[in-house]
Amino acid sequence: VKEVTEATIEVTKAFDSNIFFSALELIDSEGNTIRSVKTKRVCKLANKIKLFPHNGYFIAEPTVYNFYGCSCLIHRDAFVDVGCFDETLRLLNDIDLWYRIYTTNYKVHYIPEPLVKGRIHAKQVSKSIGFSYHNPEQDMFWQRSLNWLKENCSNEYQLFIKYGCNAYLKTRNQEGKEAFVYARSVNPKCALELFVKKIYCICYAKTRSLAKNIYIKLRMDK
Repeated sequence: VKEVTEATIEVTKAFDSNIFFSALELIDSEGNTIRSVKTKRVCKLANKIKLFPHNGYFIAEPTVYNFYGCSCLIHRDAFVDVGCFDETLRLLNDIDLWYRIYTTNYKVHYIPEPLVKGRIHAKQVSKSIGFSYHNPEQDMFWQRSLNWLKENCSNEYQLFIKYGCNAYLKTRNQEGKEAFVYARSVNPKCALELFVKKIYCICYAKTRSLAKNIYIKLRMDK
């Protein structure tokens, strides 16, 4: 009898919830590991997701809960309900589908085991045309997410703080500002907290961008 792993047990439990993702290990075109799974981190993420009272938490931090498409299992009923991948989107067709799943309130289950390996290679669309957080698809996605939060989580100012921080960290400063303004309108007492978080996120984003550019330049000079 084949041994049943803990992951298999979790998959069986999760099937009725329609949607689940697993952790994923990244490899290069030769099969070498680029990024292995950090057990403590993925277990913490899984436990955190279990405690979410609703899917607004996924919408509030869209780049934190941006799961890899090859690590998911989606029940057929969900596709009938929310539709399939939007093939007119070149970069965000997977994120767009997750958004529709989240906003339809399907239960999301995360399995903290690397059940698949994701391969990174030079011919990927995101590599060949260059990934950016500033293009028409990104504009649509960020604004749509913020509008959804306003319509469905209007009094949960902490979600707008999470969203604003996520936006600033990805250099989406307009959405970050709009989210923080809204959070302050719901809870004026959080003004100082918002100011500190804004400065931190903007400085962190600039520092990370500078470090990335230096790293790329050093790699190219070799």
